[in-house]
Amino acid sequence: MSGKKSAYVCNCYHVLYEQTVNRANCVNWVSQVRDMLFHLGFGEVWYNQGVENQDSFIYLFKQRVNDTFGQIWHSSVENSTRARTYKLIRTEFMTRKYLELLNCPAHLTAFARLVTSSHRLRVETGRWDKPAATEYKDRKCQLCNSRDIEDEYHFVLICPTFALIRKQYIPRQYWQRPNMVKFEILMNNNSAHVIKALAKYTHLAFRRRDEFFMQQRNRNVVLV
Repeated sequence: MSGKKSAYVCNCYHVLYEQTVNRANCVNWVSQVRDMLFHLGFGEVWYNQGVENQDSFIYLFKQRVNDTFGQIWHSSVENSTRARTYKLIRTEFMTRKYLELLNCPAHLTAFARLVTSSHRLRVETGRWDKPAATEYKDRKCQLCNSRDIEDEYHFVLICPTFALIRKQYIPRQYWQRPNMVKFEILMNNNSAHVIKALAKYTHLAFRRRDEFFMQQRNRNVVLV
């Protein structure tokens, strides 16, 4: 709008603008810009077909986009039935330290799976059971045959299957007399040393768990 009127992009805009104004339910690039402006509270920009101060508008527009997305994100997380662990460590919309600190792809992948519940712990696989999902309270740990639900907290601080790995990589104050408060503090720790050690633990424990169930399946095949 502020460039040369003879420019190709300006001519294209005016053609699409006329379509948007004159044709009901027209959907094109300009109509999407209009809808975005109204959605973010900048309807006057559309009516005026311009702004007085471009730099100021762009700054406000970016801020409004970030704020709006943050509200949608927060609502989605709060209403999610899968984001139990994610809620503990993602109280604000911001880049997490582990994404910057973990330079080993295997460790980063394992830790991200843990944080986002994208794993095969029973707390998640129980929802896949057929013909109906297993009730949450019945998704017990199959490694230690305890009464505990196999969730992220149990996996990181409780399950005796990973006791040796846990003692090697997780500081004692967390796994000695563990509780959910300690788990939350551990998952929110910003120390590079703690994050890297926790990610390595997660990688090794996931691998140990996979090996356990692989052996179980092989044993069942031999018996059959």
